Amino acid sequence: MILRYLCIIVTITALMGCDGYILVKGKVYEWNNAPRNASDKIIVDKQVPFEFLDITPIDGAKVTVFHGGDYSKMAFAEDTIWQKSQNTDSEGSFNIGDVTAPSKFTAIIRAQKEGYQKVETKFLHDKFNHDAIILLIKEPQISNQNNPAR
Repeated sequence: MILRYLCIIVTITALMGCDGYILVKGKVYEWNNAPRNASDKIIVDKQVPFEFLDITPIDGAKVTVFHGGDYSKMAFAEDTIWQKSQNTDSEGSFNIGDVTAPSKFTAIIRAQKEGYQKVETKFLHDKFNHDAIILLIKEPQISNQNNPAR
């Protein structure tokens, strides 16, 4: 009987140890006065000096973290098994975490908000905690030159 309980405890312990965890925290900013040829950026797990950029926190941007499969060049599918989203707060901050695969894999982070260009990037999930800085650029205004206001 003791052996049976021991086997049950060992099995439960082994099953509980089969999960991993991912936490991505960071901020989303509007990149004001970005150069014409600039594109939206997501920087994950790198220190970048932003003190020289004209940036403003974005409230209400939707940030989504996807489990994109093994770390490979395979195309990303929207119907991925794991994804979690959060809207940024008034300071542009987000904090997305959940239980996930126990090994390293490709994770994808995406940010979007109406009026801004959508941006996403892949990164290697090989540790629990990740830091991300996201710079969004407003979509270009289409001027109506053929129909001037009367």
